[in-house]
Amino acid sequence: MKLFLFLDDWFIDAKCDVDRVYPPAKLEKVFDWYSPDSDATHFNVTNKLYEAWAGPGPYEEWTTTVPDDMYLVTSEDGENWTGKREAGKVTLIGDPPPGKPLRMTELPDRRDKDRWHGLEFDDRWDPDPDRRYKCIVWPFARHISAIGEIEGGVGLVACSPDGIHWTADMRHQWFGRPNGADTCNNIIYNPIIKKWQVICRPWNLDRRVAMVESEDLEHWTDPRVIVHPEETDGPCMQFYGMPALVYEDEYLFGAVNYYRTPVAEGGEALAFADQGTAKWLGTVDVKLAYSYDGQSWWRPDRRHVLIPRGDPGTYLGGAMYCKTIDVDKDGTINFFSKGYTVNHGVAPDGYPRNVRTLVRHSLRHDGFCYLEATGWGRFSTRPLWLNDGELTLNYNAGGVGCVRVQASDIDRKPIAGYTFDDCIPLEGDEIYGAVRWRDGKNLADFVGKEKIRLDFLFMDARIYAFRIDCGLWYTYTPEPIERI
Repeated sequence: MKLFLFLDDWFIDAKCDVDRVYPPAKLEKVFDWYSPDSDATHFNVTNKLYEAWAGPGPYEEWTTTVPDDMYLVTSEDGENWTGKREAGKVTLIGDPPPGKPLRMTELPDRRDKDRWHGLEFDDRWDPDPDRRYKCIVWPFARHISAIGEIEGGVGLVACSPDGIHWTADMRHQWFGRPNGADTCNNIIYNPIIKKWQVICRPWNLDRRVAMVESEDLEHWTDPRVIVHPEETDGPCMQFYGMPALVYEDEYLFGAVNYYRTPVAEGGEALAFADQGTAKWLGTVDVKLAYSYDGQSWWRPDRRHVLIPRGDPGTYLGGAMYCKTIDVDKDGTINFFSKGYTVNHGVAPDGYPRNVRTLVRHSLRHDGFCYLEATGWGRFSTRPLWLNDGELTLNYNAGGVGCVRVQASDIDRKPIAGYTFDDCIPLEGDEIYGAVRWRDGKNLADFVGKEKIRLDFLFMDARIYAFRIDCGLWYTYTPEPIERI
């Protein structure tokens, strides 16, 4: 591994007077226009711009029909959306593979109210330049197929060389179950297990987070549940979806949309009052999930809320659906969400008025969680086998605190010349703060030779991550383990 985040203690051997904190994302912007496809807010590496769908004027001024003059707004920083461009074309090709009876008769117009595609993924691992961008298509029943109305299916993979013009291939069916997967379905490529994955639902109204996988985009597994509500999540909890992020090719993160439903539910304000098959009212906020391989997922402290709801009557007051996670040029982690003024399931023409818009939150680089100390805090890693001697630290000491690092042997004895006293204190606020000892030494003397532990001593500082190319060493293995 090269990046060590403090999501849990699996690589920490000891710690004292140290707390782990999961901070809420910072609210950056509530946009004054509405994007019905904010699912598709993404960074287009071709033109180096953020892009999102928008319509003229704020949503409050719209009628019940989405305007015909929808367009793509563009931004250099994800904050100031000053440009726009016309939409590209979508072409449907291919025949369904054997055993796949679903056939799409047409693709929906992007201006239609139906949600038709997920986050547009920049797939830099695919050697085919015509498939650099990928998204998944799951149009609703008005645009479905030969076998009748299937809400949310057939699910296809669409590819693009530029993030503008798309080709959806009938051979690339990632989902074919009845009822579809009505949520923020997103495709990613997992470089750890070398498979494409779509995060979805097992089927519509089964509000849990599931995943399907493929090695070739044509042969897909059945949906497998990866995040399931537990007792500690609270009563009647459901999950509305989970956009995911591949982070520095070593971690995967998800933003789980927690749908808090009432124990008892009346039908006065329901948009779907005639359907008793599922809960329809409830609020939505967002919590973090993470994975080391993209197959097994964990959720930290259930008290932590990544994207909280806001005051009643605001765009953050009713339901917050995170749709997109990305990392911008300076390493800032962005979360784009649809913010609603009211509960999920409130009738569009009912009271209060169901109004929504696009909202942006952010975390600092590596800022999913951090360690902080009560007084002088200290922690130590498990034994490490170094492949490189350059150790850097992502920390914030704010001009008043400091961090020191020492190297210890397998028996936890400090190594002469690499003690806390020898370490040049790390001060200020750094993302890649280089750790040095006297005479400017790094850890090059230990590369490929000796197993060491890293000890950290700090006060009035937050430590977000450290980076060094190494493997964990276990006494029962003849070789270092590069990845766990």
